[in-house]
Amino acid sequence: GITTGVLIVLGILILAAAGFSAWLYVKPLTPAKQQWLATLHLPIALVGSSVISMSDLNQRYELASAVYQQNGQLVPNLRGQVFQKLIDERAAAIIAAGHKVTASSQQVDDDYAAVAQTAANGDQQQLANLISSTFQMTPDQFKRSVLQPEVLATQLEIWYNGQQAMNTAAFDTVARIKADLGAGVSFPDLAKKYDQDPASQSFAGDLGDVDISHILPELRGPLSAAKTGDIVYGQHVFKVMAADSSNPGHTQLQAVFVPEDGFTQWFHQQEQNITIRRLVAIS
Repeated sequence: GITTGVLIVLGILILAAAGFSAWLYVKPLTPAKQQWLATLHLPIALVGSSVISMSDLNQRYELASAVYQQNGQLVPNLRGQVFQKLIDERAAAIIAAGHKVTASSQQVDDDYAAVAQTAANGDQQQLANLISSTFQMTPDQFKRSVLQPEVLATQLEIWYNGQQAMNTAAFDTVARIKADLGAGVSFPDLAKKYDQDPASQSFAGDLGDVDISHILPELRGPLSAAKTGDIVYGQHVFKVMAADSSNPGHTQLQAVFVPEDGFTQWFHQQEQNITIRRLVAIS
């Protein structure tokens, strides 16, 4: 059987482990504790059943820090903001699953291609080299840990924007715009009447040359396929003034920006239904 000496040693080891864990999770969170938490891959937050580790936080913090340094920006409490971002992403994944919203690999690849277009003139190998040298990540790691959560959050917002019961005011406004256009009211007059963006309203909805990748994701496809004079309806309303085949991805647009019905507020209400435990204080 187990001798008394062995039991004593086991008891001491259990107490030591408990004491060590207590030390790790008691304020303040010193650099030494951060190192131990990362080395042991211990959780620093639980979002539902999803675990956020110190390694997760460190990787995303280093990525965000490198991006802001490249842009010459100093962001206060960046680590705390990244921590909250990770929590929101895990919550978004739970909420999205509840509404059967997904992010396909093709959508993630398309987002990666859009990043390559912006950061590397469309050269994906150049982007891969940039990701490796700047962030010490492979393209697959970048897609999985950075782009996939962003694409999923976007898909969740697209789903929300398409729910008429949740966006009655916006859907009613778009219906009135469509009726006014059918009655012969000019697009500039509608922009002056309905547009919620003071900048575009002052120009009667004229946006000039627009990079379609900056438009709401659910409208990018229809706008890319639209011809001069076409009107595209969605959460907002766009009229194509000049489709420029010589400059792919760009077009001359007029717009009426319809007021949104509160995706952010809805999201945080949904998030309150998820058990979120912050095991350490990150600042």
